[in-house]
Amino acid sequence: MVSEGLQYIWERIYPHIIALGVTIGLTCFAFNPIKSVNIDSLVEGIVTLDSIIVGFIGAIIPVILSIKNESKLVRYVFTRDKEGLLKKYISETIGYGLIDVCVSLSVYVRDVIVNKHVLVVLRWLFLYMFILFVLSTYRSMACMLRLIFADDQKMEIKSISTLGKQEKEKLWEQKGR
Repeated sequence: MVSEGLQYIWERIYPHIIALGVTIGLTCFAFNPIKSVNIDSLVEGIVTLDSIIVGFIGAIIPVILSIKNESKLVRYVFTRDKEGLLKKYISETIGYGLIDVCVSLSVYVRDVIVNKHVLVVLRWLFLYMFILFVLSTYRSMACMLRLIFADDQKMEIKSISTLGKQEKEKLWEQKGR
């Protein structure tokens, strides 16, 4: 069985590794979507997809936060999520989406880019950022789904109160009980 530390590291970096591997693989096979006659439609589709996903994540965050104090499950998750993974994953996904939109929109001005090396970097970034955004979106949604469909029966919610009997009585007296 893989240790928890290795699982954490893998979960944090797998979108980058897979995106880089696919980008290198596609580039080795001379796949260059920027040279396609339909690249403008592809860019519009990518920007639309990015906008929908970022908008969805932006809309779901207030819903999750609004039930934070009402739901035993959500309270449990937020107390157990010491590293703040959900926050990190959502922040990364939104950031990658915005970068992907910028890179995708820069493809529209490829005809005025004179430097051939800049076009090669743009092609790599175009592929890499799109794949990275899709994978990080999957990671964020998988994390949210794990939270939503977690089994309440398996959660161990320990008593928050660690005060002794005398301390509790003293507090109740001060409150006027």
